[in-house]
Amino acid sequence: FLHIKDENNELLTYESYHESAQGDVWLWGRNDGVIRCRRVEERKTYEQEVILPKSSVGNKYYFLFEDSKGQIWIGKEDGLIVAGTDDTLKEFFTGNSKYTVTKATEYDNKIFFATGQSVILIYDLEKQTFEEAVYEGGACFTDIEYLPDQKLILLSQKHGIFIYNTNSGIFELSKLNNDPDLTGYIRLIVDKKKGVWVYNTSGMVWYY
Repeated sequence: FLHIKDENNELLTYESYHESAQGDVWLWGRNDGVIRCRRVEERKTYEQEVILPKSSVGNKYYFLFEDSKGQIWIGKEDGLIVAGTDDTLKEFFTGNSKYTVTKATEYDNKIFFATGQSVILIYDLEKQTFEEAVYEGGACFTDIEYLPDQKLILLSQKHGIFIYNTNSGIFELSKLNNDPDLTGYIRLIVDKKKGVWVYNTSGMVWYY
């Protein structure tokens, strides 16, 4: 067993887990920072490494995403951090950032980041540059996934489901928003065949 502790030897708890392509175990939570546990073969155990410390108020960690190049992206209340395969850390939009980055998905060598500020941040993995897609109506995006036909599905707890066309750059409200059962806290699940399922606490499930 590996007991995850902070610098004061106090046990930490984590909400989420990810095993990377390199075999590392990543743990993260809203307030307890980000930990990487790397296997040490000769000792048949794991070494704990603090990648990001316990966060203070106003600097929470929302998600962790591994891209097709093996880089680990960490979304914050204050921007983005990426851990490269060479163990370097880079920051984007941090330091009084206007972006709270909530979720990510990848398609066609681009990573699409949902934010709480009506913006999709689009990162080109080849060019290593960002661009923005802005929804002018105002929405806090909480989740994002890729759909067929070069479209993205986004969730907003206030406005419901959005569809974003990556070719035209147009946002549209989904027709599913007209369903009276689609209320409350909406979530997404992606299955092994890349099908997207929408659900809430009503017991109902919708499939894209």
